[in-house]
Amino acid sequence: MCVHHLPDERKQGLFAEIFERLVPGGWYLNYDPVRAEDPVVEAAWQRTSDLYDPETASRRRHRTPEEQARWENHVRYIIPLAQQLGYLRSAGFAGVDVYWKQLGNVIYGGCHPAA
Repeated sequence: MCVHHLPDERKQGLFAEIFERLVPGGWYLNYDPVRAEDPVVEAAWQRTSDLYDPETASRRRHRTPEEQARWENHVRYIIPLAQQLGYLRSAGFAGVDVYWKQLGNVIYGGCHPAA
């Protein structure tokens, strides 16, 4: 739960650094939130999440301006999943896939191809 805090250029650089340090056959998996590419999907994720946790939904609807600013700062670098999978492929990873997903939270990754 850290890659979503990084700007895109740093995400790409981090994935390349991780790839360079993995032994052939080694895996990198990341658990992080992602943004939906389609606003309709994003809204569906939000409605579903609100059903699971109505208290959080209520807090979100009643944020102070300061709380809203903190939230916007927190989520500003969250990007769509497809973009991050592309970054992994560009870094050289194979077997890039989504290995678990629940709404906007995913485990995705890939491996350093065996020599």
